[in-house]
Amino acid sequence: MKSIVIEKPNTLTIETRALLQPASGEVRIKVKLAGICGSDSHIYRGHNPFAKYPRVIGHEFFGVIDAVGDNVNRDRIGERVSVDPVISCGHCYPCSVGKPNVCTSLVVLGVHRDGGFSEYAVAPARNAHRIPDNIADHHAVMVEPFTIAANVTGQVNPTEQDVALIYGAGPMGLTTVQALKGVYQVKTVIVVDRIEESPAARIVLMGFSSDPCEIVQQGITGKELAIYSSRLNANKFPVVIDWLNKGLIDPDKLITHTFDYQHVTDAIELFEKDQRQCCKVLLTFAK
Repeated sequence: MKSIVIEKPNTLTIETRALLQPASGEVRIKVKLAGICGSDSHIYRGHNPFAKYPRVIGHEFFGVIDAVGDNVNRDRIGERVSVDPVISCGHCYPCSVGKPNVCTSLVVLGVHRDGGFSEYAVAPARNAHRIPDNIADHHAVMVEPFTIAANVTGQVNPTEQDVALIYGAGPMGLTTVQALKGVYQVKTVIVVDRIEESPAARIVLMGFSSDPCEIVQQGITGKELAIYSSRLNANKFPVVIDWLNKGLIDPDKLITHTFDYQHVTDAIELFEKDQRQCCKVLLTFAK
């Protein structure tokens, strides 16, 4: 099988590897489509503090189960699935309170373990979520990006009366805009602007900046602001699949380019350099 491998920062190769075999409790997915994320670019360029090399990148991928390991129902073979890259232990404190995305032994496909930029990938069976027949392949591969929006909005439970500010209108910001408007019916969404007066506001932080910052406590306490953070997703795949089923979100508005996986370097460079014309870039692996 062919796999896209980051050998070390700034060194990408397409390798021929032995066909993966699913372990007990796992499924093997014949990958059809994968999406390029900023995290993939960061691993490629050596800017992701969590990545280990060499690594098959890719945590947004969709395909068909073609093999199962022991203790997995063989009826799942042939199932169309999107794969949740968040692998958690299920018994630590964060997992016990519904936060598997910050599990004490967290593993993320494409970061800590080989991911989906490959003709075949393996994952725990519980992480492979069945996609209904009425959802198109190119929408199914977009489930993972929208789970980020589901996690963010789930922290603050927006209402129609809220004014929402999105600071950063990249792919993740735009998935959040769609969730706010389509799911929560928020009437006023401001992108890259400032809300002067915001008593009782809820703020959600994303990203992994290591730069220090100064915050004046008086401004937080005086307005009783609630500050949240959001990492990855906490069991949001069923939520987003339901959104797609109900037509509450539209991935077509975000997908701008599609490349064959053999042109992955061109695809990543376009993603990095042409942010005015390029939003979500997909890679095709199987017809």
